[in-house]
Amino acid sequence: ALYYLINDYAAFLKRMPQILAQSGVRTLKEIALNNDRWWFRSEAGNAVYDIMKKYKEKLEEKESEIKKSTPENLGKLNKEKESLQMLVNNLNTDFEEIKTAEKEKKAKERYEKLN
Repeated sequence: ALYYLINDYAAFLKRMPQILAQSGVRTLKEIALNNDRWWFRSEAGNAVYDIMKKYKEKLEEKESEIKKSTPENLGKLNKEKESLQMLVNNLNTDFEEIKTAEKEKKAKERYEKLN
């Protein structure tokens, strides 16, 4: 049941505003670092990676939007870009921490396939 809940929760977080996604990732990170079963840890780590990937895509979209922007919108768009960049950096740090902490060979192999 937790395995499916992790996937559903990750899908939910991808649709939420950035601030909610950030707090939700903390829950996934906790599972990825501390659950007794490697497959739950691995699934939670994969979910963190998927969320990071989604926000990387949003960052790329924002950068593209900035290139096409008028000068009056530039300040707002740059702030949004900075916020997205900070989130992506934090998610990447979380994922790297999860990867480094994992001891189970099968989970480590799954993480390596993501990169």
